[in-house]
Amino acid sequence: MMKLAAVFVLVVAQTALAQAAQLPRFNIAATCREAQPLTGDKSVYQSCVSEEMSARRKLARTWSTYKPSWQTSCVGEAETAGTPSYVDLLTCLQLDKEAGALPQQ
Repeated sequence: MMKLAAVFVLVVAQTALAQAAQLPRFNIAATCREAQPLTGDKSVYQSCVSEEMSARRKLARTWSTYKPSWQTSCVGEAETAGTPSYVDLLTCLQLDKEAGALPQQ
């Protein structure tokens, strides 16, 4: 029974690490549709799509430079509101990276 539990824990941990190793796929259109009603301005949607796509391209280039623990926590944070955002994800990762570069006291 203990071996089965240990195998289960390893499988779950490996699955989480594998998911963190890949940039997640967010629905940019849905995220930006949610943002549009907040302002009432239809041009907000196109600006949102442009910003989200730019953030996704940057993340695709830099994803492997972020620690897996940062990736996991920031993906969770970016998905919290129900409309995941690459801009939020990128911001979170950049903040984690900057914080990690600070000298330890």
